[in-house]
Amino acid sequence: MENLLKTSIILLGLAVLFLSQNCTYKNAQDAYPCVTGNVSFAKDVQPIISANCYLCHSKVNAFSSGQGYILEGYSYDSLYASPGSGDILYGNIADPNISDVSHMPKNAASLSPCEIATIKAWIDQGYKNN
Repeated sequence: MENLLKTSIILLGLAVLFLSQNCTYKNAQDAYPCVTGNVSFAKDVQPIISANCYLCHSKVNAFSSGQGYILEGYSYDSLYASPGSGDILYGNIADPNISDVSHMPKNAASLSPCEIATIKAWIDQGYKNN
């Protein structure tokens, strides 16, 4: 009986360890369903960009490390101002294996699938300043 109890405890511990290894997320946002309907620039997109892109693409750093692309806010200085530019942004964040674009964020982990889907939904919805 004592051996059965020990074996059960060991198996339970291994099961908990195994399950905890398969339930990790890059960030807390990925632990929840990704909502991509009615995406707002200010509420949904700007926080992603500010957390992942400002190091190089803020007004202060854009010309020294961001090739002149300012992603700080929705303005005419930013990548979003010209038609079709949303596709440039998406191309840079979506697939690190596309050879004709520079994968962003540079020298950092890719955005999470939910962050990418949120930006893609915003672009598909007309990349509005909302």
